[in-house]
Amino acid sequence: MKFLSIAEFGRVATAALAAMLLLACSTTSGSPAGATATAIEMTTQEHNESGNSTQAAVADDSPAAAAADEYTEAEANTLTDGDVPVPATSSTTSDAGEAAGGAAPPDDGPPSAGSAQRAGDDSATPESARVTPTACTYSSYNWSTEEGRAVNRRTTDKDYADVTDDERSPEDPRCSVCTEDQVEIDLTEFGIEEDAIQVCWAYADNLRRALRVIVDSGEFDFTEVTGYRPGRTRGRIVDGLRTEWSNHSFGTAIDINANRNGLYRSCNVDVVTPESIEGCRLGIGGEWDPELRPRESITSDGVVYRAMTTEVGWQWGGEIEGRTKDLMHFSITGF
Repeated sequence: MKFLSIAEFGRVATAALAAMLLLACSTTSGSPAGATATAIEMTTQEHNESGNSTQAAVADDSPAAAAADEYTEAEANTLTDGDVPVPATSSTTSDAGEAAGGAAPPDDGPPSAGSAQRAGDDSATPESARVTPTACTYSSYNWSTEEGRAVNRRTTDKDYADVTDDERSPEDPRCSVCTEDQVEIDLTEFGIEEDAIQVCWAYADNLRRALRVIVDSGEFDFTEVTGYRPGRTRGRIVDGLRTEWSNHSFGTAIDINANRNGLYRSCNVDVVTPESIEGCRLGIGGEWDPELRPRESITSDGVVYRAMTTEVGWQWGGEIEGRTKDLMHFSITGF
């Protein structure tokens, strides 16, 4: 008779135990023996890989898991009682009915780090994941047509749930006069030595892309940029005061190089050219002369126009209907 060594006896005992387990499982649960064997192999493999429990903990704290948790929490916050509903689509009506069909916001609703708290975040945030502000604050004024200056300066501080339709953009209600609906863009990130500007959160990322396209082209030099600026500077005049908000008030407009691309009045032209502009009267800003200053002037065939209309979906004030041509201006409607 051959006697087994301790090691050989251990291997035989282990094999016998595995066979008994297979038989028991197939008898009691009715599951196929092959499936049971596979489960045993998986358990053995996991056991042989050191740090299995640690790996599981790391997976739970992974960026993807954290992002999922944040998304869920933020999504829930957007549905709290009292929140102003965000429309699924936006109107394409032009400003004050003066132009035929304003620019509709991009279909993907240019996501951004909404509200001032997320101003430095360049990541794309799903619209449903944006945390609705709790407060609405802003400073505003009325333009006096009699005095030719801003009057009635005041500051508003209210609950965000109390924001009225009048305080929201008629073209894109996601954008309001509230500072909390604006996102700061640091222009120095693009090599533009100008003060930071603010624009509506829904267009911030698209505007960043447009600025990057313009700067990377090497074809244009920025001298000044203006964004969010709440004020009633348009519309009906009551007691000498303008009564309607400008697109700047909602963060849905910017002015680029106003000192080189002025606002002209009394323009009886459809297309602005260096020749046709001579029949217009300069209202505010600097004289537009793309032949003398091509790197600072905005034209319909230039990189600024292409980037702003393509990346942001805004219209150029140099192409609006009527006798005014606002060459510095890009907005959701052009006005």
